[in-house]
Amino acid sequence: MFDLRTAIQRWSPSQQREILYFLVRYFKQAQFLKNKGKNIFDDVFDRFPSQDVHDAALSAMTAIETDIGQKASEFDDATAAEVLDFLLAIEDEIADELTDYDIAKASSFFKN
Repeated sequence: MFDLRTAIQRWSPSQQREILYFLVRYFKQAQFLKNKGKNIFDDVFDRFPSQDVHDAALSAMTAIETDIGQKASEFDDATAAEVLDFLLAIEDEIADELTDYDIAKASSFFKN
């Protein structure tokens, strides 16, 4: 399958997770997207990805579909499950990245 692990290496862990979030949404909801015209980048939390993340997710979607040889909306259940398992396995491998906010919050907690 498409070497997504290598393709997302240049992104920070939080960006990698965000790319994978939109990939999972896409491959999980492909039938609904096709039939309802739903946009996976329209998030219920009114949170939109950066243009870089958006473009990386679209590129990965196309590469995965090309590798498999069909659009996600045409996947059978076994193929869809295989793709989702692949994406989730990559997500599990991403190292956690603490932000300055996370560090300050933890530091404040332990000082009190």
